[in-house]
Amino acid sequence: MHETLNRPGLRQLKQRISLRCSINPLNRFEVNKYVRFRLKTAGADRVSIFEDEALELIAAVSQGIPRVINNVCDNALLYGFAAGSDVVTRSVVEEVLESLDMPVSEVSASVV
Repeated sequence: MHETLNRPGLRQLKQRISLRCSINPLNRFEVNKYVRFRLKTAGADRVSIFEDEALELIAAVSQGIPRVINNVCDNALLYGFAAGSDVVTRSVVEEVLESLDMPVSEVSASVV
């Protein structure tokens, strides 16, 4: 990002950006905490909606990137709700990943 903003043609844009920050990818433990925090902040009665295996898969496919985690979790919650499930299972996440063209086969074999 810094290289892009340092291009001569983007000098004026760089001057207008008052706040720049970056977030390092989250590890598996942090992904679990992050998802639970987001659920609690959204007003969920219980934050254990995602099974551990589902969260492990989300952590692996998202590579800890919060925007990807949010997208996968949002879709998984919708799929789970549509299926009438009380929890989001690994199979629900796998279905979501397939629909988002993020096949599980591309994830490290140690996670699958």
